Amino acid sequence: MLTRRLLLALLLITACVTLVSAPAIGQGLCGVFYSYSLTDTVSAANLNGNFVQAATTNSTPQCVQGDSASLTQMRATVDPYPSQVASLATSLEGELQRLRYIIEQATGFTNWYNYQTGHRLNVKSFGAKGDNSADDRTAIANAVTAIPTTGTAIGAVLFFPCGTYQTNSSSALVSVTDKNSVWLQGSGVGCTTLIQNGSGNGVEFLGTTEIANVHISDLSVKGANGAGIGIKTTNMKDSVIERFAVSGFLGGEITIGSANNLNNVIRDGRTTSGVGAAANANAAISIPLGNSNRVEKVYFNNGGNDSTHHAIALNVVGCDSCRSINNIYDGVTTAIKSNGVFLSENDWFDGTSGGGIAITTAFNHGNNNPITIINARGLTKSTYFVDAGISFNMWTVIGALTAGPSGGSGLVNGQPLAGSFAPASFGTSQNDYNPSDATANFTGQWYRTWRVTASAGSLAITGIQAPGLVAGGGGGGEQEITIVNIGANTFAINNQDVNSAANNRIITSTGAAVNLATDKAMTLQYDSATLRWRTIGTN
Repeated sequence: MLTRRLLLALLLITACVTLVSAPAIGQGLCGVFYSYSLTDTVSAANLNGNFVQAATTNSTPQCVQGDSASLTQMRATVDPYPSQVASLATSLEGELQRLRYIIEQATGFTNWYNYQTGHRLNVKSFGAKGDNSADDRTAIANAVTAIPTTGTAIGAVLFFPCGTYQTNSSSALVSVTDKNSVWLQGSGVGCTTLIQNGSGNGVEFLGTTEIANVHISDLSVKGANGAGIGIKTTNMKDSVIERFAVSGFLGGEITIGSANNLNNVIRDGRTTSGVGAAANANAAISIPLGNSNRVEKVYFNNGGNDSTHHAIALNVVGCDSCRSINNIYDGVTTAIKSNGVFLSENDWFDGTSGGGIAITTAFNHGNNNPITIINARGLTKSTYFVDAGISFNMWTVIGALTAGPSGGSGLVNGQPLAGSFAPASFGTSQNDYNPSDATANFTGQWYRTWRVTASAGSLAITGIQAPGLVAGGGGGGEQEITIVNIGANTFAINNQDVNSAANNRIITSTGAAVNLATDKAMTLQYDSATLRWRTIGTN
């Protein structure tokens, strides 16, 4: 009886081992340790060997399914939902392959297990903590080193999951040099934060000659009022910085530097000045060189036109054909400083929301290059425009201005498009006549027609302020105005009267004073060659 039971037990063990350890029969991995015949003698060693083979050796993935026996098997994946139809797994192998497919799709890895090469580099895979405690600069540098620069897989996504990554270094938290097609991607402005607690920059993308196709997005960069710059690039072209918030850097929030800057876009973001930033005269965003760069839909929350904040919001001196589009400029001394060909379109100059802080100057433009301003909002004073040595006929201003000239507003080549105003009547002869609109505080040069009244007889206009965008500025543009006498008293327009400055004098068609009676008008044009006003019609 004992022999029969023992034989039956051995047969069952052999059957189990054979089922688990298929397909091969023979000693070794995925095999049967020992096959018994009916006449064999059973030994303790054989029994122990069979148990080990069945319970341990043959339970590995290679023996159960063979799904990781080679690199090809290890890389195999199956789409679990092809054409929106579920693909059901019929084996452990199939289940693993479907899970691997999802991992690859979610991470963007070339292979599901190959996280440190591929085109998407998660900085946490290189040791970054993002816990606002550990210094993450070295771990981030290791991730940057892994970005390929040769071959067919140039560039990568440098990915920052939600977290706060910080350093106390005098070097940048993120520094990328001479690498193209790199996307520094966060998980959202409110989710990924890069903090520079030291004196270094926050983020750097530096090109020795040039770098291209750089993308920075979906993150906040914060400084601790140190001397650095929030985001600094050099020799960058065809690149985008978007969906960002940068604050707290005395050197400026964003600087796109060096001569090879071309076709870059900064958009959909917010800058906030570091306290004490005005001391080093840096702008919130600077593009000091290059061509065809654009800043759009950015809120410049400067905090105040005082000694503790940036004096300039956008500085594009040295950049040619640069543009400011749909931006909000709040609480700065100068909103835009430029000297190349420049376009401002649909910008809002907000001087009240920042605690009643007024913008002193909206545009400081020079170097005798054309500037075009379209649909500017919030401009209420002529002092918003500073003529830094530019001919008046280089300015084109089109669109409504808050409390601007009545009947429409704007200039084309220094010429008022429309509008008339009635300045305060004068009771003495007017030298260097430069009336202003008391209701809007615009100088008369913003208007095409001046409706003038003299409060007494025998008075004269000896000269008219030469074209310029601020009082006292001597422009040189060929502006045209019409003076209409709407009062009861006749006044004279004098010829070459020395009581006015030379550039403001008038040359009449008769060579003598011309009397302008009630309801009479005279049209004058400024001659930029001789720097004199000339009468071109009287009725």
